[in-house]
Amino acid sequence: MIAADVLIGETAVLATLPDLPDGDIRFGTLHPDQAAELARLYLEAAHPPGAPANLAQAQTEVAGTFAGEFGQLWADASATAYDDETLIGSIQVVKRSPWDPELTAPFIIDFFVAPTHRSRGVGRALLARAARVCLDAGHQHLALRTGDGTSPTAHRLYQAAGMQPPPPRSRNIEAS
Repeated sequence: MIAADVLIGETAVLATLPDLPDGDIRFGTLHPDQAAELARLYLEAAHPPGAPANLAQAQTEVAGTFAGEFGQLWADASATAYDDETLIGSIQVVKRSPWDPELTAPFIIDFFVAPTHRSRGVGRALLARAARVCLDAGHQHLALRTGDGTSPTAHRLYQAAGMQPPPPRSRNIEAS
């Protein structure tokens, strides 16, 4: 059974979300060399109760992401956003949910934007970029979990993007 807090979006729809105009925000691929920056941003951006308690905990979680503790990280579908030289956002996608065996779609294990850059389209652009990679690879859906630690801004983004809970009694939400 798929958890009640899972949301699923159609990659064909998510991929058409408006991107940011060319300018100050630079997007790139997620790489282990960014672990220290990612941990600092994760600590800054995460909401309780799911937030790390301190930088050491954030570093441990980021290291676990790169070590595959939350599933096989899909580097091409994962991305970062920078404002000049400052990391301001990240989306981390695995091939499938480590928590929901019935869910075979690619899965966002972490997605955060610096509080100073929320509601400016950075999260929307990261989500669209991840969805385009998934769509190009033949996947019809992209999923994630929400919960108490999900920011109100993120909830609005997911709703506006058409992400919804899976249909009742869903079996194998297929990635293709």
